[in-house]
Amino acid sequence: MISVSSILLLTVSYPPARQQPSLLLSPQRQSLDPNYYLTSRKPTTHKGKKVLLSREPKLIENTKKSLFIQGRKTTPLITNCLKDLFDLKKPDAKMLQRKNDILPFEDATPLENFSRKHLASLFFFASHNKKRPNNLIIGKETNYPFLS
Repeated sequence: MISVSSILLLTVSYPPARQQPSLLLSPQRQSLDPNYYLTSRKPTTHKGKKVLLSREPKLIENTKKSLFIQGRKTTPLITNCLKDLFDLKKPDAKMLQRKNDILPFEDATPLENFSRKHLASLFFFASHNKKRPNNLIIGKETNYPFLS
């Protein structure tokens, strides 16, 4: 019969077992898992810990934030439309002031990076060109790759 104290001494006296590297550290897993940075990074400061805890899933989620972006060229008509939509969503919205050289139908990664940086799940993108005049793109994303 082994007492509880002897079991405790046995576990303390043995060196800790070598941990196997987790799947989260592989580059393939890093590209697939949208919560890679939340699960793999350990906070070094109290503020960093609070930020990581605020990004974890919750029972009652926060309101969805919106990101308003202007393309490389916009007309006053589409800019005013974007500002009106921004005023409707104002407490939970962020308007980027500079014009951005983004083509969302060719490459959506800049939009994904902006939404990840500003923690926004909705985006409004305004642009104007000869092929698509007064273009307003509205999109949403879940876990950072864009759905629609």
